[in-house]
Amino acid sequence: MLSSGDSVVPQNCFGRVVTIGNFDGFHIGHVALVTRAVAEAKERGIPCTLITFDPHPLTVLRPDECPRILMTLEEKIARAMSLGVDDVYPIRFDAEFADTTRDEFLVSTLVDRLQTRVVIVGRDFRCGKGGTGDIAWLEATAPPYGIEVLAEELVVDGSEKVSSSAIRLALEEGDINAAVRMLDGG
Repeated sequence: MLSSGDSVVPQNCFGRVVTIGNFDGFHIGHVALVTRAVAEAKERGIPCTLITFDPHPLTVLRPDECPRILMTLEEKIARAMSLGVDDVYPIRFDAEFADTTRDEFLVSTLVDRLQTRVVIVGRDFRCGKGGTGDIAWLEATAPPYGIEVLAEELVVDGSEKVSSSAIRLALEEGDINAAVRMLDGG
C-alpha cells in the first residue's frame, strides 16, 4: 500500500509529460486533462506522470474550510493508472510544502526531480506559496527550462465549471444526476 509521500516515479528518466492537480473525485475535467497528458506522452515517446497532493491542501491551509474528500490517495493513483498514466508522484502537503515558492516548485519538482518536458494543467492552475504561480506565470517561466506548457480549457456542465466543489454541492443538495454527470459524463 502506498503511503503519503511515497513515489512510484522512477529516479532516472529523462523527460516526461506531467499533469498536476489535487484530482479529488477524478471528475470529467480531470479525465480530459489526464487523457491529453497521456496522448502527448505517447506521441512524444516519453512517460506521463501525474502529480497529486495528500492530504488535500486545505487541510493545512484552511482546516476549517477543508472539504469532505471524495477519493483517497490510493483511489486517485488507481484511477490515474487506469487512464494510462505511467507513474504518480504524490506530494505530501504539509506546512513545510505550503511554504514552497512557485519558483522552488518549478525548479525542484518539475525540472530537477521529474525532468519535465511538457506540463499540462487546467486554466485555473495555481502553485507555490499563496497560489501565486498561475498559468500566465507558468507559461512565462517554464520555457527557459525547456518545459512546454499546455493549458487545458475547463470543462463545463451546462453553465457551471465542473469541479470537485461542484460535485460536493450537488451531493449535498441531493442532485445525484448532476454529480454522476460531472463524475463520469453519464
